Amino acid sequence: MKKIIILGLLVALNSACNPDFLDIKRDRKQVIPKSLNDFNLLLGDETLFSGNSSAAMRTAAGEEFTLSESAWDLLTTFGEKNAYRWEDDRFIGTECPDWNYGYKRILSANIILEGLAKIERTAANANVYDQVKGKALFHRANANFQLASEFAAPIGDEEHKAYGLPLRKSADPQEVSIRSSVAETYASILDDLLAAQQLLSTEFTDFYQPSKRTANALLARIYLSMGEYNQALAVVKDVFGGKEKLLRYEDFSTSKRYTFPSDGIGNTEIIFNDQGYSTESIVPAKGRINMELMTLYAENDLRRSLFFKLEQDGMYSFKGSYLGFGGVFTGLALDEMYLIYAECLIRVGQVQLGLDKLNELLETRFAPGTYERYSDLGQSAALDLVLLERRKQLLIRGLRWIDLRRFNFIENRNIELQRTLAGKGYTLKAKDLKYTFLVPNNVIINSRVTQFPR
Repeated sequence: MKKIIILGLLVALNSACNPDFLDIKRDRKQVIPKSLNDFNLLLGDETLFSGNSSAAMRTAAGEEFTLSESAWDLLTTFGEKNAYRWEDDRFIGTECPDWNYGYKRILSANIILEGLAKIERTAANANVYDQVKGKALFHRANANFQLASEFAAPIGDEEHKAYGLPLRKSADPQEVSIRSSVAETYASILDDLLAAQQLLSTEFTDFYQPSKRTANALLARIYLSMGEYNQALAVVKDVFGGKEKLLRYEDFSTSKRYTFPSDGIGNTEIIFNDQGYSTESIVPAKGRINMELMTLYAENDLRRSLFFKLEQDGMYSFKGSYLGFGGVFTGLALDEMYLIYAECLIRVGQVQLGLDKLNELLETRFAPGTYERYSDLGQSAALDLVLLERRKQLLIRGLRWIDLRRFNFIENRNIELQRTLAGKGYTLKAKDLKYTFLVPNNVIINSRVTQFPR
């Protein structure tokens, strides 16, 4: 019976893979999950909730790597191909996996939440009930944030603040979809996540299953992206409970094809394991790390040899994913939390405390006995330093695009990106409209969602 239930849900979810899924006609006679045990089984689906995250387009657009003309020609994913060149992508006659997979997670979370509403919460089932609800809310918040990072206008873009996400709160395929504002989008994400934080267990047992710590880590990431540094500082503190353990990079071999443990197993820094559905452009056969980025690593910085491999063409490929294979790690990890903690401390004026937190992380990234601790820096210099280390430590995680939106639209840092492909130059201006990706064309046709202007 359980196999039938899960199969019924998968049929429904697979309908969401079509670009016009906001208007899908789902067979109401399909067997769908009804019990708390059913919901727990579905929440344990690692492929659904911890695989196929919406990150390929923002990873391709984030200027961390380069492609030759021949490598670019070999890309098969339309969105990733055009995102690399910062070109308009209308998805006419093709699919947009970043959009589809994000809403597939949201649909599944909504099915669970609607099912829960039909079950009485009792003293006997309260703990399981709360965990199921908290996890579903976490996954919906996570998916919406990933989608907002690509398809909603950046926070700080006041001219386009009406262009948030279509917020799906129901599994009903007949629900008419319209855009929410950017403020409404982030308010909904935070509402879900704050509710999840109150429900989830404090016990961390499995990096595929959200806990209270996981919710706090995602809250810290989101608040940082919003430029809400006091809030980010308040929640990131709760990620640290005294039991966290940083990896010591000196313990890893430089000779392995992939540096870190396969599937993240044994990686003590991973808080929540999540990965992009596919990012073809970063595989060693195609992508090469931006040489300007490579020059930022000192010779005694172990990340230089553990993150990258020197290829025969004299350039470097990426091998440092925390997944332990060629996929893009988009989950939550302790190194990111250290950097958020350090940055926010510095931003609120606690400069040396922030440097101390940064030093604690960096001394595990350098060859033994070679790291020189930072101290006695002014606030501006300390902030520049932590942002540089953020770029060096968190590359190829889909975070650079989120940072660029924050830096340009909230902080007015005026960062302009440039690329050359097949002899043609491409430029992304600091506040370019292309920092917001276009909604797939079939969604525009089959809903009341308005397209982002160009």
